Amino acid sequence: MRSANSRFRLSLLILALAVAAAATACGTTATVEDVAPPTADPAEPAVEGPIADGQHFGFASDLSPDGSFFFDSVEFLSGQEAVDAARAAGDLPEGEDSLPNDFYILNEAPDSVRLSLADSSAVTVFDCTEACTPVTVNFADLASGAARAFNGDQALYQVTVEDGAVVALDEQYLP
Repeated sequence: MRSANSRFRLSLLILALAVAAAATACGTTATVEDVAPPTADPAEPAVEGPIADGQHFGFASDLSPDGSFFFDSVEFLSGQEAVDAARAAGDLPEGEDSLPNDFYILNEAPDSVRLSLADSSAVTVFDCTEACTPVTVNFADLASGAARAFNGDQALYQVTVEDGAVVALDEQYLP
């Protein structure tokens, strides 16, 4: 029996394959709108931050207008490293040697931490109404839905932490 994490990774890979096939057939750009990131289990309180200084990929959930949010760190892999990780997780079909769009999101420990943005933090999302370009938005607008990430609630973000404070939250473009 597969763990919930393995089922999530398999679902993500299957969806990515289906989206890539549909985009190829239709000649359109596809998104990962239907992939739900792991969310915090309300029955289990999240570990309070902070996280190490540096840049971290992950999913943000339960965004609050006060600047706080849950963050689930993941590994955002590409190239052969992504292929090897997908194969090791059992998410790459036998006989396949590459991944759609050349990336794999590895979430070995779907644990969320509560983080808060520093007052002067930058928040960047993609506006893809014409061409996908990064735009700076107010976090409170993102939390309330007045601003929206390109991949919506399933957006992958890169969090930048300096001196223990979250100074940037940037959406990672995913085709």
